Amino acid sequence: MRNPDNFGLIGPLSRAVDQAVISSRLDSRGVHLDNIQNVLKSTDLQLLKVSETGESVEKGQGIAISLVVPLYTSLLMYGLITMRSVIEEKTTRTMEVLISSVRPFELLAGKILGVAAVAFTQFAIWTTSTALLFSFGVLAWLGMTRNSPLAGVHVPISLVIYACVFFIGGYFMYASMFAAIGSACSNEQDAQQLQWLAMAPLVFCMISYGVILNDPASRTAVILSEIPFFAPVLMSLRISLQTPPAWQIALSVTLLVLTTVAVMYASAKIYRVGVLMYGKRPSLVELVRWLRYT
Repeated sequence: MRNPDNFGLIGPLSRAVDQAVISSRLDSRGVHLDNIQNVLKSTDLQLLKVSETGESVEKGQGIAISLVVPLYTSLLMYGLITMRSVIEEKTTRTMEVLISSVRPFELLAGKILGVAAVAFTQFAIWTTSTALLFSFGVLAWLGMTRNSPLAGVHVPISLVIYACVFFIGGYFMYASMFAAIGSACSNEQDAQQLQWLAMAPLVFCMISYGVILNDPASRTAVILSEIPFFAPVLMSLRISLQTPPAWQIALSVTLLVLTTVAVMYASAKIYRVGVLMYGKRPSLVELVRWLRYT
C-alpha cells in the first residue's frame, strides 16, 4: 500500500482478510461453505422505546442529543461576548459617558438584552433547522434507505420548546455572571483569570455528561439536573433521552428562574461598583465586599 493510513481502504481490506481466514479454518475442519459472507452477515437490531402509552419505534432518537451541544456552546460563547463587550466599553472610556445617562442596572440589562437578541435569533435558527431536518423521517424523503440509522428519526417538538426555555433562563444567568466579571476587570487578560467562575459550571456539565447518558433516571442525574447552574444543559439532555416527571421539570425551571433573578441582582451590584474601577484586578474577597455596598 502506498498509503498505510488510508482508513477507507483498511476497513474493507481487513474484513475481506478475516473472511478468508475464517473460511480457511472451517475448510481445514471439514466445514465447507459456498458463501461465508451470508453466514457472517450482521442482524438488523430494532430498538423499541417503552413508555406509559406503549411501545414505539424510536430509531435514531439519540440524534436529539445534538440539540444539547448548541445549547452548551451558545451559553459559553455569548457569555464571553457579553464580557468582552463590557471590557471594551471600559477600556475606551465609553462607559463613563453612558453611566452619566442611565443607572448601572439599566446599563447591565441593556447590555444583556442586546446580546440576547443575537443569541436568541441564532439559537432559534439552530433548533428550528435541527428539528425540521431530523423530525418525522425527513432524511428518508431525501433518498435514504429504510435501514439507514438516520432514517425515521423523530425529534419531539416538546424537546425543542424545553431546550429554548432552558436556554433563555441559562443565558440571562450566565450572561449576568460574565458581565459582572467584565465590569470588574480593566483588560481581557485580567478577565481570563476570573472567567473560570462562570465557566466552571458549564465545564462540569460536560464532565458529568456520561452520568446522564448512562442512566437519565438515576438519583445522581436527577440531583444534578435540578441544580440551576447545571439545569440548562443537563435537564435538556435528560428530556432528550427519557422525559422525566413533570414535577421535576417544573421544579428545575422554577429554581432556574429564581436563581437567575438572584444572580442578576448580585451581578448588578458588582457591575455598579466595578464599571468605573480601573487598575488592579479585584480579588474574590473584594468582589464579595462589593456585594455589600448599598
